[in-house]
Amino acid sequence: MTEQMIEDEIHYCAIHPDVETELRCNKCDRYMCARCAVQTPVGYRCRECVRQHDDKFFNATPADSWVVFGVTFGMMAVFGLIFNTLFSGLALFMAIILGFPAGAVVGELVMKAINKRKGRNHWQIALAGVIIGALLGGFLGAALQYPDEFRDVQAQIQALKETNPAAYRQYADLYPSQTNYALQNTLSLGMIVFVGLSGYAVYLRMKP
Repeated sequence: MTEQMIEDEIHYCAIHPDVETELRCNKCDRYMCARCAVQTPVGYRCRECVRQHDDKFFNATPADSWVVFGVTFGMMAVFGLIFNTLFSGLALFMAIILGFPAGAVVGELVMKAINKRKGRNHWQIALAGVIIGALLGGFLGAALQYPDEFRDVQAQIQALKETNPAAYRQYADLYPSQTNYALQNTLSLGMIVFVGLSGYAVYLRMKP
C-alpha cells in the first residue's frame, strides 16, 4: 500500500513523460520539466501558454510574409549589385561603413510596406531575403564588371593566340573565367561582412 501511494505521488512532465517533476504551469496547471518552463513576470509557465500569450501581439497577414521577402530581396539585390560594381577594390572598408546603414534602410522600408504589422517569423524571412538578394545582386555586379576589369589583358592574350599558341595557353590559364571571377567577388570577405551587418540591422528592426 505504501509503495502504491509513493508511486501515485510521482508526476511527470506533460511534454517529456519520462522526466519527473513537481513544477506546474501557473496558467494551465500542467506539469512541466525545467526544459519546458519559461520564467515570466507572473511566474513559471509552459511554452505553449507563453506562445498563446505572445500570439496576441502578432497581427500580420499571410501576404505580409511575401512582402517581407520581396522587399528585402529586391533592395538587397540592388545594394549588392552596386556594392560589387563600385566598391570591389575597397570592399571590406566600404562594407564596414555601409553595411549597417543599408540594412537599417531596408528594415524600415519593409516595416512601412506591411504597415508595421508584426509576424513571428518575419525576421527569419527578412534575413533569407537579405542573404539571397545581396549574393545574387553581388554576383551579377561582379559578372558585369568582369569585361572592364580584364578587357586589356584579354586583348593581349587573344593576340597571342595566333602568334604564340604556347604562350596563349599559359597566360589564358592565369586569369579566371567570368563565372569564377563573379563567385570570388561575391564570396569575398568584404561582401560577407556587408551581408552580415545588413542582416543584423534588419534583424534589430524586425525582431519580435
